[in-house]
Amino acid sequence: MINIIPLIEKEHEPRVDSRVLAKHLGITHEAVLKTIDKHLEILKSHGQLRFEIGVISKKGAGQKTRTAFLNESQSYFILTLSRNTSRVVELKSSLVKAFDRFRREQQNATDYLPFYHDLHDAIKVLTDYAQANGSKQGQHVFHRMYNKLINKACGAEASQRQNLSVNTRVNITNATAAVITTIKRGIESGTGYHEIYQQAKAAVVSVTYTGNALDNLLAHKKTD
Repeated sequence: MINIIPLIEKEHEPRVDSRVLAKHLGITHEAVLKTIDKHLEILKSHGQLRFEIGVISKKGAGQKTRTAFLNESQSYFILTLSRNTSRVVELKSSLVKAFDRFRREQQNATDYLPFYHDLHDAIKVLTDYAQANGSKQGQHVFHRMYNKLINKACGAEASQRQNLSVNTRVNITNATAAVITTIKRGIESGTGYHEIYQQAKAAVVSVTYTGNALDNLLAHKKTD
């Protein structure tokens, strides 16, 4: 039986590592890459095709490796090129479950974080603004920075966002709204993107302090 297929989130979109596909298809990674290269234009018609280049050490010399990260449609297309053996059928089923699971988890996040999509949109605009002002960082870097800022201020871990107290969830919502407002105002006033981050940091602290203090107070009462 095929194990659960791991997905990798790239700029908030689930992707399948081409090495994982090769493993579960029972073929070499080189064979999968050859198929991808052969049908490159068709794959691109199903969305942006992402590659990453890595280096592995081999007898003292660096050897470059290439990995493709396929979105849902691209990964299914690759499987349509394979004969429907029991292995391929099972892999198709596992991919369907993996992508469904990702969507459910993403929906769970938005259920208690009303400004989730608004934050995504604001950071996209901020990325364009920052790049126009000399930044070389991609959108995923800004997402990571601001989500880490919010989580840290609220005492939350990204992997634990489904099991938080009501007060912490409210804190995250307030912090997210503060970040969005700060980003919009900063861009409108022509503030540098580094300064916008510092202003967002101060804004998040100001809207979460009372809530954190309340959590601490309630915790102490339970131990009294």
